Amino acid sequence: MRITLGHEKSVPQAIEVADRAVDQVFRGLPIGCLEIVGQQKEWSGPVMTFGLTAKLGFVKYPMRGTVEVTHSQWIVDVDLMILERLLPEKTHRLIETRWRALLS
Repeated sequence: MRITLGHEKSVPQAIEVADRAVDQVFRGLPIGCLEIVGQQKEWSGPVMTFGLTAKLGFVKYPMRGTVEVTHSQWIVDVDLMILERLLPEKTHRLIETRWRALLS
């Protein structure tokens, strides 16, 4: 899933917004008994790499992604991996809507 959004912030401000957004976007998703655990993120210049695990009972599903901050855009790439096939399409739209709301 790729989302590109424009911004009019300085790069450091846009990085702060992206850092907060990745903490919140997957929190409390209404996707049944799925629990989000083990979130990590790391910045390398203007690119954040993040990972987390969706846990359903004893089964764990990894997810990963990046957020690139340019002088005028946020470029978000999220790889839901196996969950891509397991989650309903409305959940994909909800994740995208949350990214858009948190980064605006």
